Amino acid sequence: MSESAQLNAPGQRTILIAGTVVLAVLGAFAWTYYLERTACADSAFFSWLMIDEQSPVSVLGRYGSWLVQLPAVVLIWIGAPLRTVLHVYSLSFIIFHAIIYWILVFKLKDRRAMFALPITLTAGLHYMFYYGISELYQGLSFTILLWVVIGRVLQADARRSYFRWLALALALNVWNSFYHQLLVLPLIFILGYEFLASDRRGRIRLLLMGGVMVLWYLVRIKTMA
Repeated sequence: MSESAQLNAPGQRTILIAGTVVLAVLGAFAWTYYLERTACADSAFFSWLMIDEQSPVSVLGRYGSWLVQLPAVVLIWIGAPLRTVLHVYSLSFIIFHAIIYWILVFKLKDRRAMFALPITLTAGLHYMFYYGISELYQGLSFTILLWVVIGRVLQADARRSYFRWLALALALNVWNSFYHQLLVLPLIFILGYEFLASDRRGRIRLLLMGGVMVLWYLVRIKTMA
């Protein structure tokens, strides 16, 4: 069965619909409760810094958080009302997750990730919804994407394909580390999970690739925390 046929199979459509509903509900909540998400506690401080400096802001070298701030910063530059800026800022976090979900579903066509991302977002909702600025929560979506790419590294047969996926995995790992240093923990879990499920060739690849990935986090924590 082709990848497009698999995506259109009844079971796959159900997963896709469920994931889309999760993102739609989170988007509706983000739009409705935008003040609670952007103007309370730490979120209010980040919003104030972003508006005052008219540029993306981050702490402790967590530059990954800049992405979701860019739409709001553009609105600040053009003089949009504060209400509009905060609405868009609140919604940008969900759009970020939706873009990653779109990549997982329509570009990488990974069935496991179609399950994993909505479950991850739902599991973190209780603690993270009103703390949308959490770099850890944002990075978890990227971690799902990294998991899929790691899987492609293990599956690659052609030398060129292997090195292409390997380069992408290492690049994503570096970028993901700029969300939150604690993302090394789900990374280690993913590497361990795939190690147990892999054959000898896959385990060798995981040891080499995983060693480089974890080593980067150690460098990141020691030198750029």
